[in-house]
Amino acid sequence: MARGDLIKKLLLSYQRGEDKKFREIAMDIIREERKKNHHALADQLQKIIDSQSFSPDRFSRLTHMVTVPKDENEVSLIEIRKSKRYLSDVILSEKNKNAIDEIIQEFWRSELLKAYNLRPKSKILFCGPPGCGKSLCAEAIAGELGLPIIYNRFDSIISSYLGDTSSNIRKVFDFGSKETWVMLFDEFDAIGKSRNDPNEHGELKRVVNSFLQIMDSFEGQSLIIACTNHESLLDKAIWRRFDEVIYFDKPTHEEIVLLVKKKTTSYPKKDLDFNKVAENMIGLSHSEIERICHESIKFCLLNDIAALSNDIVQLQTIKERNRQKIYEGGN
Repeated sequence: MARGDLIKKLLLSYQRGEDKKFREIAMDIIREERKKNHHALADQLQKIIDSQSFSPDRFSRLTHMVTVPKDENEVSLIEIRKSKRYLSDVILSEKNKNAIDEIIQEFWRSELLKAYNLRPKSKILFCGPPGCGKSLCAEAIAGELGLPIIYNRFDSIISSYLGDTSSNIRKVFDFGSKETWVMLFDEFDAIGKSRNDPNEHGELKRVVNSFLQIMDSFEGQSLIIACTNHESLLDKAIWRRFDEVIYFDKPTHEEIVLLVKKKTTSYPKKDLDFNKVAENMIGLSHSEIERICHESIKFCLLNDIAALSNDIVQLQTIKERNRQKIYEGGN
C-alpha cells in the first residue's frame, strides 16, 4: 500500500476512535520502515505505540483483565510477557527471513485471505540445535506484531497424573482462543514425542493424541509457535499440524560477522578483523557467539582496555570452546 494511503487510513481511524485499526495501520507503517532498513526509526515508532503516554497499554489491560489458566493445584499453566525484541535484533538466513516475513504479512492481511476462503499461517514449528535463535525469533515476531506472548509452562502442564495433562493443554488453548497472542511452546518435544517410542507408556501416547485433536480444533486468532531442539523425537503426525516448519542452523561465516558487529556495536574497536574472528567461531551457536562478545566487552571494561581487539575476542572464543568441552563431558 502506498505511504499516502496508509497515512490517510491512519488519520481516519484516529478520527473515528478505532483504536485497534489505528494500531494495525501504525504497525503497517513500522513494517514498511523496517523493510527499508530504517530500523532506528521503526524502533522509535514502536516505542511510541507501546508507551503508556500514547494510549492505555494493551499488555497492561490484558494482564489485569484475564484470569490465567491453572492446574488442579492452582498453579499457573502459563506466563504472559511483553516482548522487547524485534526482527532487527535477530540474525537470520535469507531463507528464514523470507519465511518469517511471509508469516507476518499473512497475519496482518488475514482478513483479505479469509475473504477468499484462505487461512493465514498460524501454526509454526521452529527446530534446530540449541542456542540458534528459535525462542528469540518467536519473541521478535511478537514484537513486530505488537502481541503479548503466552509462555507455556510445561513444568505445570505436564502433571504427575498424566490424565490431567490433556486437561491442562485444553485449558491453555481455550485461554489462547479468547484473545490474540503469540502462544510459545518451548521445548515442545516434552509433549510431542513419537507414539512409536517403546520407552513411552500408553498414557503419554494418549496425551499426544489429545494434543493433536486440540490443535486440529483450535480456531482462535493467536499465532502458535512451537520450538524444539530434538525434532527427531517428534511424532510424525505432529509435523502435519504445522503450516510452516523453519529450521534454525548454526550461523554461517557471513552471519557470524553480522552477529559480532551487532553485539559489539556499543564498544570501540582497535583493528578488529571481523572476518578473522568469525573464522575462529565457525561451529558455534548464536547464543555462544553472543556470550563471547559480551565477555569480551566485560573483559575490556574490567581491565581498563579502551577498545576490543582480535586477541581479546580470540581469548574469549577459546574460553567458550573449553566451556563447551566441559558441557559435552570432554577434558
